[in-house]
Amino acid sequence: MLLRRNQDLFNTIKALAGVNDFTSNEISDLVSFTNRRLNMAYNASPMWERYVQVSEKRNLIALNLGNFTSTVSTDLLFNGNYKVYEFTQVQSGSAASGTGTLSNTIYQSVDSPTRFIYRVYAGLNASDTTWRWDIGVPTFATNTDAENTVTLSSATQRALPAEGLATRAEPWDVPLYQTTEDGETGIIITETPNTIPYEQTGRETIQEFIRVHRTSAFNKQSATEYDFYVTRFGAAIIGSTTSGEEAFVTYKLPIVNLTTGQIITSLDTTATSNYLTEIPLEFFNYTAHAVYADFLRMDGQHDKAAFEENKAELSIASELERIDIISNNNSLNHKFSTYVNTSSR
Repeated sequence: MLLRRNQDLFNTIKALAGVNDFTSNEISDLVSFTNRRLNMAYNASPMWERYVQVSEKRNLIALNLGNFTSTVSTDLLFNGNYKVYEFTQVQSGSAASGTGTLSNTIYQSVDSPTRFIYRVYAGLNASDTTWRWDIGVPTFATNTDAENTVTLSSATQRALPAEGLATRAEPWDVPLYQTTEDGETGIIITETPNTIPYEQTGRETIQEFIRVHRTSAFNKQSATEYDFYVTRFGAAIIGSTTSGEEAFVTYKLPIVNLTTGQIITSLDTTATSNYLTEIPLEFFNYTAHAVYADFLRMDGQHDKAAFEENKAELSIASELERIDIISNNNSLNHKFSTYVNTSSR
């Protein structure tokens, strides 16, 4: 997976054009053409080996909280994805009357794990045992009476349902929350069951989901594979009941667009940017001929542009054929259905 120098690409385009340099306006156009063509090559296959990450463990999220605005800057940390907490909340009694029992799933922020969406008794009067969903920073005590349960001992409350909106089954069923500082807010909680988000702290961003498995895949043992569909929040697994756990994802990494200073520089051979190596070798010839074709087309030389376009297409076709030869399309990107790997669907 070699890289070519950015300056090498520029020099090749100059050689094809038969010029020593381009004007500043032409350079700007060539940068746009280059990014466009690199993206076209990148999108030609999901299986370019330099962009494929195989069977990486990822979190499953249960909901997304957005639009939490507040005069307290740390409240913004409540925005983001939440997973099912590893413990179930068991709460006996209420703040007001000391009666009743509450048991429920609670949700933990993925990126700010001290922040939760959890249940408390409203305690609006001495006999009120209604409960509500709160957003805040709670302190949980491990419950010794029941395995994998915790009891809410205290909490720094930051938002709660608006008046009359308690006792909703799930936090996304609450249409209006109010903050403890500013009153009513536009907080939006969206249910995202069994969803693998595009971004996760400490991991690369997922550009395209290819395959999802329950356990580490492509080893000696068969791994159960999940069907999924993609939303703006990520890949939602179909028929899974594993919220709060993990899945193993094979995905495509994103391509990074280049700027003028990165791809094309002055004739100063000592410039640091002249030595940047960011052009994938497998895209180099295609991009050089395709960008030159775009340049010719901009100049009104359509016959010459068609000739260079053909050269570019032959180059990328050769690279796509190479992917087939190394069998990526017949292994990572090809599903074999067996009883073992489909039995949980």
